[in-house]
Amino acid sequence: MGSIKTPLDRVMGNLGRSVAAKRGIDIHSAPPNVRDSMPDEAIQISSQKEYLSDNCKTYTELELSSTPDKEMVRTIQNRRGNYRQPPNGDKPLDFFMTTPLEVAKKDDRSLMDVAVFGLGKTPSFKPIIYDLPDTVISVSGSNLHGMATIFDYDIVLFMVSYLNYEMEQVRQTIRRGEDSYLPPRTLQVPVIELLKAIRRKDSGNHYVQLEKALDRLSSTHIKIKEKPDASKTTRRIGAFNLIDGYRAVQRTDNGKISELSIRIPDWIYDGIVRTKTPTVSTVHPNYFLLTKGLHRFLYRMARKCAHNKPWDYKIETLYQQSGSTSPFRSFKADLKKAIAELQIQPLPDCTVEWIVKGKQIYIRFTYLGTCEQVKG
Repeated sequence: MGSIKTPLDRVMGNLGRSVAAKRGIDIHSAPPNVRDSMPDEAIQISSQKEYLSDNCKTYTELELSSTPDKEMVRTIQNRRGNYRQPPNGDKPLDFFMTTPLEVAKKDDRSLMDVAVFGLGKTPSFKPIIYDLPDTVISVSGSNLHGMATIFDYDIVLFMVSYLNYEMEQVRQTIRRGEDSYLPPRTLQVPVIELLKAIRRKDSGNHYVQLEKALDRLSSTHIKIKEKPDASKTTRRIGAFNLIDGYRAVQRTDNGKISELSIRIPDWIYDGIVRTKTPTVSTVHPNYFLLTKGLHRFLYRMARKCAHNKPWDYKIETLYQQSGSTSPFRSFKADLKKAIAELQIQPLPDCTVEWIVKGKQIYIRFTYLGTCEQVKG
């Protein structure tokens, strides 16, 4: 069996053939010592602007610059299509960090199987009503700003992560027999650190978009009401906005917010601070790079429902819990396309499958990561 060629081997092979052609060498019939020297020769011509990695910032760009196969090019382009490129200097965050700004990101499990936001990149102004077996959940935005989007919700994930990290430190202190102050109800953070934590670029446009996102989060209202005739729900009941307001602590000379103060809603604060076992789950760092709202929704569903074993959802149920304002037929087509895209470039630690059983369509979620539920 021949050796397995990596993409880098293919790059060097192309370079070698290029150099060989220029020098009149047939690399298939050349002696081993000549063939073995080809990658070195390829490297030596980099100063002549012929090295294929010139101007390539990512490994995928290197692959695309080196392959003549059109089908391979399409495969690579599709493979990277579900994720945006990380900002320069970005490094995926590790599980264990020492500062609250760089801890592993957490999500509140009680809100992971419904969309308490719009799935598009532009705000929706139409309220969402979820009539679930145990509760009725309503989500609405203001007439001025509209409803928060799933991309705006990254700020809430940051807030939940910060609060959970702070409470872990408090509980460690208590276990040592010492008293400890509770985390503040207001999170104050430099904007550059917030953008870095949710893996966005430190650029002028992102500062503008951040302020608009904060306006939508402040005006997005959620109400969770238990049905009187339902069996006891596992969801916490209450009404709250996604954030309880914000304030620009500092601005730059050109008006951009440089430091931010965010008021944490009581519902979120109490769910972590006043609960011995807060129901939060770790969010994979690459979640923040997903470019499509439907892919993000499917990741959250997998994280919520498939933490012990594969979980099948009827497509009609998934439609109801997505909050989609599109007709069912359009949602079904969009979902089928989204799942096909995920077969080329999967979600982080998850698989999503389109399953047909007779006349019924199911969506099967499987979570492949560590099945943990953080307990304080």
